[in-house]
Amino acid sequence: MIATLSLVLLAPIIVAMPNEGGNPADQDAAVYPNPAQDFVFVQVDRVPFSLPADAEPSIKVVDILGNSMNVQSEQINPTTYRLDLSQYPSGYYLLVVNCEGCPDANKGFFKFLKQ
Repeated sequence: MIATLSLVLLAPIIVAMPNEGGNPADQDAAVYPNPAQDFVFVQVDRVPFSLPADAEPSIKVVDILGNSMNVQSEQINPTTYRLDLSQYPSGYYLLVVNCEGCPDANKGFFKFLKQ
């Protein structure tokens, strides 16, 4: 009997760990607060890869089943975005940060809990 093994190589996935509070200066976090309630903030200058200076970040929220969520986002300053989660149920979500035209290696994945 001969067994076959298939391997799939994927780009590294970076998952943020939960932090308490809402001040990223204290936690050095890209996504905060975690757990979140109505809003979550994303600091694109703290993602674990370099975005080109002229690149527009792409921020997407995906539920645990892989469905893309239609989340309203507001740019607070040049590097910080606020996402409105108030219409969504409690649970774990995945936030994906990328930029238009950037390679897939320049993609950050952050797990967060919406309470």
